[in-house]
Amino acid sequence: MHLITRFNQGGTAQWLNYLVKGLETNGIGVVLVTGNTVHPEVEDEWLPEHEFRRIKTLSKRLSFKEDLLSFLEIRKLILELKPDVLNTHTSKAGVLGRLAVNTIRKTRRPYIVHTFHGHLLYGYFGGMGSWIVTLIELLISKFTDHFIVSGQRVAEELQQAKVISKDNFTCVTPGLPGREFPSRETSRREFDLNESDFVVGWLGRLTDIKDPGMLLEIATRLPDFTFSVGGEGELYNSLSLAAPTNVRMLGWVKQDLFWSSCDIAILTSKNEAQPYSLIEAIHAGKPIVARNVGSVQDVLSHGKYGLLFDNVEEAVACLKIIRGDSQQLEVMSEAAKWAALKDFSLDSFVKAHIAVYKKNSKGPGHVSKQ
Repeated sequence: MHLITRFNQGGTAQWLNYLVKGLETNGIGVVLVTGNTVHPEVEDEWLPEHEFRRIKTLSKRLSFKEDLLSFLEIRKLILELKPDVLNTHTSKAGVLGRLAVNTIRKTRRPYIVHTFHGHLLYGYFGGMGSWIVTLIELLISKFTDHFIVSGQRVAEELQQAKVISKDNFTCVTPGLPGREFPSRETSRREFDLNESDFVVGWLGRLTDIKDPGMLLEIATRLPDFTFSVGGEGELYNSLSLAAPTNVRMLGWVKQDLFWSSCDIAILTSKNEAQPYSLIEAIHAGKPIVARNVGSVQDVLSHGKYGLLFDNVEEAVACLKIIRGDSQQLEVMSEAAKWAALKDFSLDSFVKAHIAVYKKNSKGPGHVSKQ
């Protein structure tokens, strides 16, 4: 049983989509349990492809009444479905799901795994808010049998905060299935781009934590570059008004078409784990220029196909370096394609999860040590 607060468009939904399909291909029964997506976020189109249960009161909104009702519904589903493993995703679902399991007494109950697709320890809230989040994670970690973490640096930061320990987590690298991408000509025609345009692609939710404002600063300093922005969110309107003429706001796009139209991928987030947007770009053979936060360096450490930056000036320099050397651009593109096959495959991603579940779960009827 996989439990997530909401199945909104983004990396976590992609992680679950590919994982659930991969587990089922390996003969493992899966039920996906999700709440509701709140505007301006959009629910991912992959959700109907899965067997899922909807908890109507569950969303990212804070509401004592709705959260209590969600907790009771989650507990009821666990008793009904009797899963061997409960794998929770995202902060609220992680708290409610793990608490629900640990209120089931005298009953056989699932092994509890929580996945950190990143963390909220910094970048999302002010000092007091971050302290409260850390405290909650510390307390709820006591009710968790094992953790899956996306990225080594994220794991190190969680260890420093004492949320996880050195022997109760497994780092997993996201994976994607191999596939053919549309031609450059087709994708550029789709987005009305010229063959001569040098295109830098940014893909994600337009929210503060992704820091798209930094992208506009970079674009202002590179007027001869074209910046394609794929995604929507609460900052879409304000960014559209503030964007210089070399920035194109595309809204939600088909990832394969989007990356095929780009020359380079860029990431400006204040906090990340191993973002799927970059791994998609790697599969498309795109060099990467990314902000050195979270576990982004884990993604780039697999091959010589990207550069890291800490500020706007460094980002501008990195983009100029790659554009100015066509041979290096080609070498980095080939390195990215090789890494996609070797380090970011769907098969290794799914097998890593199965190893965690089989190693830690006692099978049907396991009683948690708590």
